[in-house]
Amino acid sequence: MVLHGNQRILIKVIDEVSRKTLMTVLNVYSFFAYNANIDNFEYAGLQLSNNPLDRYMVSKTNSFIKFSREAYESLDFHEVVRSAMEFVDDLSNFYLRLSRRRFWADGFDEDKRSAYSTLYYAMMQFVAVMAPITPFFSDFIYLNLGGSMDSIHLESFPEFDPKLVDEKLENGMDRAYSVIETVRRLRQENSIREGSHSRKYS
Repeated sequence: MVLHGNQRILIKVIDEVSRKTLMTVLNVYSFFAYNANIDNFEYAGLQLSNNPLDRYMVSKTNSFIKFSREAYESLDFHEVVRSAMEFVDDLSNFYLRLSRRRFWADGFDEDKRSAYSTLYYAMMQFVAVMAPITPFFSDFIYLNLGGSMDSIHLESFPEFDPKLVDEKLENGMDRAYSVIETVRRLRQENSIREGSHSRKYS
């Protein structure tokens, strides 16, 4: 079989999404499930938080929903994929990286509950948006998160909530993330390891 140029590009994109994005989501889910089982967390709707990290992630999630809906309607599926990759990077390498000690804290205070609620919300909305493109993977995560339907494909497309979007906060956090990534690369180049914690999932 001879592959034309755009077919090769499409296969390359699918491979990159599979290896990087979906595996990252699976790791985020594993982290969530491991810790949520310890704390007996049960999702009871999005818990709005004053924590800027939670507010940022909720805002990013709704911005992702809005952008993806518009891209689907325009049949720009590659834009949905590109946006999904950026979203997962923000979720895993920024939000979760800076929030994980909240999940490891003793007890179960409001801050920890908000972190669980935000992470659950972001994952569930992500797989709902991606269900048309990654049907089996999205269904797997949805069912393991305890979705209320027999399949994610029986759910409606997520609704964008403009009240949950804070563009100023998103822009500020994105700049902070850029700085953190630069520092992280420098640490890696100089073989400086991050601190560990006894409750880290591995």
